[in-house]
Amino acid sequence: SASFRADARELVLQSGEAYFEVTHDAARPFRVTTALGVITVVGTRFGAYRTEQSLEVATLDGVVRVASSGLPPDAG
Repeated sequence: SASFRADARELVLQSGEAYFEVTHDAARPFRVTTALGVITVVGTRFGAYRTEQSLEVATLDGVVRVASSGLPPDAG
């Protein structure tokens, strides 16, 4: 699912792999949420791959912040 509001852009990655090219917008950070953690970025190109037990993030340029959700893998 995706949510684009005035203060944020958010997407839920339940499983699988996704690639993103995110336009810089400091007022509206882009977040990818999984049961294993949250990726927050202001502007970059990156990929995310989620399995039941892991979340992998690869950046092509720019910087992302990854925070563990602290939830068990089966929570979402």
